[in-house]
Amino acid sequence: NTSSVQSPQSIEAYLWLFGNGIASPVAEPQPVYDELGTYPLTLIAISDQGCSDTLVQNLTIHPNPTADFVVDDACVFAETQFISQSMVDESNGDFIQTFEWTTGDGGSTAAGADYPYTYQQSGNFVPRLVVTTDKGCTATTSGSIEIFPAPLSPQGQDIIVCPGEDGVLIAEPFGTDDVRW
Repeated sequence: NTSSVQSPQSIEAYLWLFGNGIASPVAEPQPVYDELGTYPLTLIAISDQGCSDTLVQNLTIHPNPTADFVVDDACVFAETQFISQSMVDESNGDFIQTFEWTTGDGGSTAAGADYPYTYQQSGNFVPRLVVTTDKGCTATTSGSIEIFPAPLSPQGQDIIVCPGEDGVLIAEPFGTDDVRW
């Protein structure tokens, strides 16, 4: 509301008509609309001298999107695919314009409906997706993903073997089982 009058007058009263059967006398109301659609928004300003003026503009309520995605658990260093299943009511031409992903491991952020990503560490992570429509309506969701550790642990220093000598290789997986060959 940027209503004004010339000095020395001042605005004495406001009346907002929201086009949905609800009215308000406050200068900066915050109406809530339950239904999508276009509403005639009317502002009547009355000065302390009894003069009034009316402004009418259309207000269009657009749908909020629904953010959703699927992702499969994966192994560390293997690519996994985040796939958006987000939706918005497109009957009035609305569409999801941006997809913003965070992977939950402090690393990457990306855009796009589908997002391939490779985790560099194992653990449980909480990825997040924020979708925004072409009209600026947003929705956010988060999920969970488990990234499994690699089956072999690092063994330290390189092994040095000269030609013609036997070498012993030992693979030690995470856990309690030993694998030798």
